[in-house]
Amino acid sequence: MKRLIEWYWKIRSSGETLADIDEFYGTIVSKMPCDQKIDYCRSLVYRTEDDLRYCECKLQRIKLKQLLRASTLELKYLKMAAA
Repeated sequence: MKRLIEWYWKIRSSGETLADIDEFYGTIVSKMPCDQKIDYCRSLVYRTEDDLRYCECKLQRIKLKQLLRASTLELKYLKMAAA
């Protein structure tokens, strides 16, 4: 558990958390129960992967990859915390 907390704070201090990138998640979803946060993150990962398939703009692809990385990490953290 200690490694999980250290890992989470390392990611959080890098400024790439989902709450930092996604304003809706940071203000609203983060206050919901864990199962609803997990559902939101799953949906976000699915939608972002789909957007990446069709996006041709290099700058937009960079932002989408950052969002995908942050949402995937948040989803992993939430699953470990819920277990």
